[in-house]
Amino acid sequence: MREGLDLFPGSAEDYDRTYAQLFSEFEGWVAEAGLDVDPDSADFLCHYKWGYLHGDLGCWTNADLDSIFLQILPAKMIVEGENELDLALNEAKAFLRFLAEAGYLDSEGDSLTKLISHLDRIRPRFRSRMADSRRYSWGKKMWLAMAADGITPDQSDAVQTWIARFNARPKSEREALLGLPLGSRSSR
Repeated sequence: MREGLDLFPGSAEDYDRTYAQLFSEFEGWVAEAGLDVDPDSADFLCHYKWGYLHGDLGCWTNADLDSIFLQILPAKMIVEGENELDLALNEAKAFLRFLAEAGYLDSEGDSLTKLISHLDRIRPRFRSRMADSRRYSWGKKMWLAMAADGITPDQSDAVQTWIARFNARPKSEREALLGLPLGSRSSR
């Protein structure tokens, strides 16, 4: 593995520095390769890898990809169309290829070939889980309910008003609106 970049940052500040460096290099790599890939796509992979998994941004396994694509993203990520799902997988492949070519992909993890093949294998399950509302987090359900009312995250006043109205409703109405089982323990 290439020296010089701490791919296992121990603090949020270290992570921010590492990610900024990785993003800059990935952006250059994408441009040089002439790929139609948004360099920001590395953001969700690195964010979930560092914040939710073991944090080593250079060591990737099929289990890491399963955790991100089959558990975390279905719970948290909102997409506007099914083509965004394929895009997320393709951008992950590009980022992993960049890590390998830049010398950042740790040999302690799975090989690039195994990782790319695994992303292809989990594509149908990823699509299915992203459509399964039982896998959605409470926060994702709330944002989807706001979107159904025409509210977007950039409308901060409308978001605050919606949340205040939501919180004023009886618990049973809040649960029904979010598709939660009646009587659930969630009172958020």
